[in-house]
Amino acid sequence: MIKDDFVSCSVVVYEIFEQNSVEIDKDVALCIYTALVEDSGFFSYERVDAKTFKLASKLCEKGVIPSFVSK
Repeated sequence: MIKDDFVSCSVVVYEIFEQNSVEIDKDVALCIYTALVEDSGFFSYERVDAKTFKLASKLCEKGVIPSFVSK
């Protein structure tokens, strides 16, 4: 079950993909990460928590380069 208290809609997309065994390659991870950082004000909003950073870490493990996104 997906809750509705996420910092970003990208978290919902990620969870749907995970629950349905959709492969998250580098390109997909980049899109999800970009939405995550934009929606969270680059991790500055109150809703940002440890789960947000865990997801960001998982996406970086897929090949996302945070400095590329921030530029």
